[in-house]
Amino acid sequence: MSEENNEGLESANLSVEQQSDDTPGRRKLTAIRTEWSGPLPPPQILQRYEEIVPGAADRILKMTEKQMNHRIDLEKTVIKGDSKRSYLGLIAGFIVAISAIGGAIYLAANGHGLAGGVIGGSATVGLASVFVYGSNARRAERKQKDQKVR
Repeated sequence: MSEENNEGLESANLSVEQQSDDTPGRRKLTAIRTEWSGPLPPPQILQRYEEIVPGAADRILKMTEKQMNHRIDLEKTVIKGDSKRSYLGLIAGFIVAISAIGGAIYLAANGHGLAGGVIGGSATVGLASVFVYGSNARRAERKQKDQKVR
């Protein structure tokens, strides 16, 4: 079997030939396979498409460009959605924290110091926990991305 590697291209042809010594029943088998990865075929294959169907290369390029633009639009939509959810989460967390602290102050000012202290302390511990958890999660995500790059 003969294999040729050329920038992500692996070629293979299949042919059966009678050997040159004309020995009956003996044949030589050569197999070549062609594969590629990526959105576009290699130039040699693209040229063959164009020879078989005029305009095929241009259609393949346009199809690839259309798919690339679609993928970029999807990624933009996902990023915008993630940013919006993150921002809304911050606002909701701020409202909850201010409400808890305000309630704790109100309770303490009206003679319910223990209840105010519990609510205020719980809110403070909760905020600190969310901050620490978020920091650790971002650190772990960066570490995982660094390992993928290497």
